[in-house]
Amino acid sequence: MEGSIGSEERRSRWDLRKVKWGVAALVFLYAALLLGLGGLRLYAMHLGFQLVSLEREIDLLSREDLRLANELVYLMSPDRIHRYACEKLKMTHANSLYVVVVPSVVYPLPENEASIFAKGEGKGAAGFTARANAED
Repeated sequence: MEGSIGSEERRSRWDLRKVKWGVAALVFLYAALLLGLGGLRLYAMHLGFQLVSLEREIDLLSREDLRLANELVYLMSPDRIHRYACEKLKMTHANSLYVVVVPSVVYPLPENEASIFAKGEGKGAAGFTARANAED
């Protein structure tokens, strides 16, 4: 009988150890889950702070964009350009304007002049061709 009591006692001790290990494993698992959730919460707070910081930066940059757009409109206004040209560059109004109209019709070259241009002959010191100098 003593052998059977000893084995029952061993079995109950063994079962008790299993229960202790199971409880310890559950406690460890719950602690790990709580730490993981806490870490996720801290990371979410960090992302929230970054989001607020980026929103502030976007607001500042949009204000600067608006300011630069207004400055561009001011700089490109015809009145300002006219005033700058008169005051700073000392430009004056022209008494008369000349308009040069270039005809859009192209005349073919005669054969003898086309051969001169093909050979590269007829260039003066300034690099103008004989035909161009003759027209001037």
